[in-house]
Amino acid sequence: MVYISASLTATLLFLQSKYVAAFLVATLVTQIWRPLSELLRADYRGDGTISAYQVMGLAMVPYALLLVWYFSSGPVPVARLATGLRALWNPLLVVVLEFLWGCIFVYFGWSTVTESTLLFHVRSEEI
Repeated sequence: MVYISASLTATLLFLQSKYVAAFLVATLVTQIWRPLSELLRADYRGDGTISAYQVMGLAMVPYALLLVWYFSSGPVPVARLATGLRALWNPLLVVVLEFLWGCIFVYFGWSTVTESTLLFHVRSEEI
């Protein structure tokens, strides 16, 4: 619910051409929630009290603020949803993106670390 709320809020802000606010909502809410939610989990986090993922989430907060400070100057273009959708509705672009998605899905979906087997056995006494 936290991520969905953040994404909807950031999308609304983006469509209102409030890009910095959209970026900050999307980044800060998700990266602050990440370490907080992991505190609620009862799993092994290594020898330390916080995991590497929690550290990365917290490190993203000052990094995002630094990005906003460095890049948020100059004129801001107006977001036009119809223009963006028209640009995306190119058959060649759709096919290329689907192909890339398929390649990424197969590559990252194929584990090189784990294996599994599926075994079927007929119980002859039940026939």
